[in-house]
Amino acid sequence: MNANAVLIDLLEDNRRRLKRLVAGMSDDCLQWKPEVEANSIAITIWHMARILDVFLTQQAKGEPPADECWFRGGWAAQTRYDPRGRGLNGWGMLTGFTQEEVDAIPPMSREQTLGYLDQVYDITREYLAATPEEILQTPALGFEGKYSRYQCIQMPLMDNVRHLGEVYSIAAGWERRNHGNNPIFLIVGGPAVGKSTTSRTLAARFPRSVHIPVDDLRMMVVAGLAQPGAVWGEALVEQLRLARENAANMALRYREAGFAVVIDDFWDPFSHLSEYLPLFREPAVIKVLLYPSQETAHARNRARADSDSTQAYLDEGIRLTYDSLRSALPELETAGWLVVDTSEGGVEGAVNRIIEHLDYIKT
Repeated sequence: MNANAVLIDLLEDNRRRLKRLVAGMSDDCLQWKPEVEANSIAITIWHMARILDVFLTQQAKGEPPADECWFRGGWAAQTRYDPRGRGLNGWGMLTGFTQEEVDAIPPMSREQTLGYLDQVYDITREYLAATPEEILQTPALGFEGKYSRYQCIQMPLMDNVRHLGEVYSIAAGWERRNHGNNPIFLIVGGPAVGKSTTSRTLAARFPRSVHIPVDDLRMMVVAGLAQPGAVWGEALVEQLRLARENAANMALRYREAGFAVVIDDFWDPFSHLSEYLPLFREPAVIKVLLYPSQETAHARNRARADSDSTQAYLDEGIRLTYDSLRSALPELETAGWLVVDTSEGGVEGAVNRIIEHLDYIKT
């Protein structure tokens, strides 16, 4: 791996981690400041993009500020904000801003914040891909040649890594602030992992609670009910979407009334539960995957199946679920899912682990 590839790998790793975190984040969380003089996540991400934009354009390439992505990409026009002349060396990248200058940065939408970052990252990647390694090691056109072009890109990317940690910290602070006594839990897993029993037991730990089994909502359809089978048709997909959206809406209404809520659903190998993305942007939503070993799930299925055909059908469902989860698991863990191995410890052990996780977040 040459120097160019190392920086591209670092850039893309930063991008993946940041976008996974922000994907499930509410707009309120994006704009929230832990303290009056602290930066929000949105402003932090803007700074991450700005410092790379400035260093790539002015230092590595030796081009004027007007050629920065912020201006050429139309972001300055969209936001009606020109940061030039502010902060360290007048670079306008947040470093060295007074509090008044920070407060003057206009609120930016999720699309603007991530769009600017994506564009700067794309331009940087293109530059790294097109520039020979030996050219990257030559003195930069900025900084009076004190640093190489490579260093002028490496420094802001490493700064982005540090700020990514700040974003995680601010997001955790938001969660702690908003996790009260009425959380919403989403409990999912494959067949025969104990979703319903765990959900009911978890709900019983709270003074006021509601258990919402999504499959019961789906089964409320009297005429035209679509059942899962070897092939999932459009009708089933639509009915699952309706059931999940209604479960999410019910959960929010019950929480407003002072209830803790436990939604009970199965892991969907096709949609990956994307129907819940709006719910995930709400505060105090704890996502839990019950994940015993596949062998344990098959053994439990054999013990409870009332017929050979039911056992065979559910065994196939278990296989499909675990095939999907093996590839999805790293992304779920990065996105903040609590993964609970229920192979041992029973229902009470699983519930204790979930409650411990809630207590950890709150404190």
